[in-house]
Amino acid sequence: MTTHGGKGAIADSHPLALGCARAGRVYGPNPLHEYLPMCDVALVLGRRLAYNQTVGVGLGLPPRLIHVDIDPGVFGKNYPPTIAVQGDVKTVLRQRLEALRGKALSKGDARLREIAEAKAKARAALHAAGPNQQRTMDALRAAIPSEAIVVADAAMPAYWAAQGFPVEQPRTYISPYGWGSIGFGWPASLGARLGKPERKVALISGNGGFQLNLQELGTAVQERIPVVATVWNDGAWGMLKGMQRDRYQGWYIETELVNPDFMKLAEA
Repeated sequence: MTTHGGKGAIADSHPLALGCARAGRVYGPNPLHEYLPMCDVALVLGRRLAYNQTVGVGLGLPPRLIHVDIDPGVFGKNYPPTIAVQGDVKTVLRQRLEALRGKALSKGDARLREIAEAKAKARAALHAAGPNQQRTMDALRAAIPSEAIVVADAAMPAYWAAQGFPVEQPRTYISPYGWGSIGFGWPASLGARLGKPERKVALISGNGGFQLNLQELGTAVQERIPVVATVWNDGAWGMLKGMQRDRYQGWYIETELVNPDFMKLAEA
């Protein structure tokens, strides 16, 4: 299981990959959270276990936790570790693999069936929570090559992509993980294409975030940087408007937007 910042570390199609642990926000509870407490131990690699993505959305862990991170300040913030290991994740994993070499670790077909059932339950929950959103993610995944780089802005569609957009290769999904900076996506996608000119690059952005840096359309044309931008237009700062709807009984303040015609803007 990965965070949305770690998507691609293991291919989502791998039979042992559960998917993304993200929950709350636009899609509600994540059924994968029901599976974790049934495991014997959790090995957490390079994750802070921040409140808003763990305890705050009902994430339970097994009774034993091995937490590996280069920053000792993250240990024990929300879950007390059974074992805390300060170190570089790559080095620790190499040492762990060497220690396990030659040992029989397979749990057989029963474990594979458990994981497949948990993944199917999570996918069904996504389709139930947002059938149109998940169909769109499925269409994007089918159209975008697995080796292409997908850049997600801090936006409603990007939150959906965290769970609903499968990633198959490392470093092919980029998001403003941590700070969640709105407007990051479009300039970051241009940078990704310049850094990896042999890869196709696609952007997933909301209407508000895209407008924070839409002037860089000129940069893309001037420097001939080919990037495909998908802009989800709900005429609002969608996440904030949703919070005002749910927490303040629909008392909307400064969350609705008057947008340009994005198609005409692109043609210009």
